[in-house]
Amino acid sequence: SATYSHGHLSLAIPYRAASAGSGHLTLELLDPEDHILAHVTRYARVSEGKGSWQRNLRLEKPLPVEDLVWHRLRYRFEYDSGDDEPLEGIESVSQILRTPVIHILGQQSYVAGSEASVRVVATDSKNDVLEAGTLRIELLKDNEAPRVLFEGSLGRRGTTEAQFRF
Repeated sequence: SATYSHGHLSLAIPYRAASAGSGHLTLELLDPEDHILAHVTRYARVSEGKGSWQRNLRLEKPLPVEDLVWHRLRYRFEYDSGDDEPLEGIESVSQILRTPVIHILGQQSYVAGSEASVRVVATDSKNDVLEAGTLRIELLKDNEAPRVLFEGSLGRRGTTEAQFRF
């Protein structure tokens, strides 16, 4: 999976290794023409069986998300011993990118001075619950500073009831 914010791609890359060992993990972000836009090589270890690497990849020139989805991530882990086959693959960013989706359930209108609440549910683009996070609701009015109506954490199911007064 991948999350993208301000030119940084945070990656969780699963692997299945035939044997444990250490080596070098190379990550490359490829554009549709196979040009390398970002590259990092780091020392890493693998355990026998299933596991995952957690790595960050920084783009020198941040891209809009709508352009990033056309790119691919290429990864390759080479054992220091040279005895085992490398672990490698290419993944489409559009298939691994987790983008937040916010669902707001509430009334269509409110009365000034009254108590109000909305239910907020946060999921990702694959409808998986975002289990951690914070929420801030602001009231925006022309030529005025934003007024904070609610600040709080999302529960373990990616939801919260935001209560406030207009």
